[in-house]
Amino acid sequence: MSAMECAASGGALACGARDMRENECSDTFDSSGAEPKRRRFRRSPNHFGRAPADVARVLKPAISVRSFRLQDASRLLRATAAAPGRSMLRPYNDRGLKPALHTKRAFAACLLFLAFSLSGCGRKASAPADVRLFHAAGLTPVVDALREPCKALGLNLLAEGSGSQVACRKLTELGRPCDVILLADSDLVATMLKGSCSWRLDFACDQMVLAVGARAPEVSRAEQEWPPVLLLDNARLGRANENTSPIGYRTLLVWKLEERRRGTPLYDRLVAKATKVVDDVERLTPLLKNGELDYAFTYRSTCIAHDIRYIELDRSVNLGSLDADYSAAEVQFKKLQSGAAETVTVKGAPICWTLSIPDQGADEAAALKFIRCLIGPQAGLLERNGFALITRPRFHGPKEKFAAFQNIADYAGELRP
Repeated sequence: MSAMECAASGGALACGARDMRENECSDTFDSSGAEPKRRRFRRSPNHFGRAPADVARVLKPAISVRSFRLQDASRLLRATAAAPGRSMLRPYNDRGLKPALHTKRAFAACLLFLAFSLSGCGRKASAPADVRLFHAAGLTPVVDALREPCKALGLNLLAEGSGSQVACRKLTELGRPCDVILLADSDLVATMLKGSCSWRLDFACDQMVLAVGARAPEVSRAEQEWPPVLLLDNARLGRANENTSPIGYRTLLVWKLEERRRGTPLYDRLVAKATKVVDDVERLTPLLKNGELDYAFTYRSTCIAHDIRYIELDRSVNLGSLDADYSAAEVQFKKLQSGAAETVTVKGAPICWTLSIPDQGADEAAALKFIRCLIGPQAGLLERNGFALITRPRFHGPKEKFAAFQNIADYAGELRP
């Protein structure tokens, strides 16, 4: 409703009040107790006077704007009071002598009602800014928990969880835009997102653990020595696909490192044993909780977020220490990119969660607001879900891009594969 429409409705209200008064009557009784006679009030020819000039000067600008404020109504009432005996409506009592007091009050109430009605004209609540997220599946519990805090900041999260490689392909191969991309492997920014993202911000670490299913056999024994238990005939082992999710090739790297540590053949036997292969880490959790899988290698954060029992691995194989060297292990697999098969070699490295804003098509202001929320006031959500926060996030990329993060991150150099 526009301001003029609101003013018109207020005018209709005043006219309705006038018509009711013109038809108003009173009951009189004679001394004989006969039926009452209906008698109309006497009216002055000038019953409804013209609005004084000073009132008109207040009213005209008040209704010419889209938003009629309560201050305008207050000014209007003061102007009316400043012109004694010249009210906009001049109703008289039945003797035609004095203005009726209750009519003055009714007129003042109408003005206040009009002010309240017009105060909403033309106003619209500002819509929250949409923030489009492509995020690694392991961050799903954190992103879900961030929805309400982000709403308070005027952000509406439109999130899609998947394996990190799948998230990258949405942006690079499918051409789908997003505002922030969050990945489980920081190396993917310089490889799969080359040409789309020119920097990355590493914000958390993690480690690999052996998740235990609801019906897993020989759990006590696995806590002491897990490889023999996983090779039992009645142990059901699952893993994620290395071509769609970093948890997939990290599982293979853990097996390589454990084989190297023990000095006995293990990798090929575990690959053959893990017949259940899923797309990402979030597909493993329901299978473990409902007992369809007995064991699977996942992130520690995933087990904590979903309340899954887990067995910690040796520090030399868990990919969880930033100062450890895991490069002795490497795995190769076929990667599908735009329909063409490509051999990929991945070396062991510490697990590092990272994020970036695409160089094209992103709402940078909304994206920065979300990032500051994630690693600032809401960083506790990451810790409660099992992530190990990096004390000061590390920025890799051009220095001109670092300017937006210099108060919350440290510069770690150029972006390199």
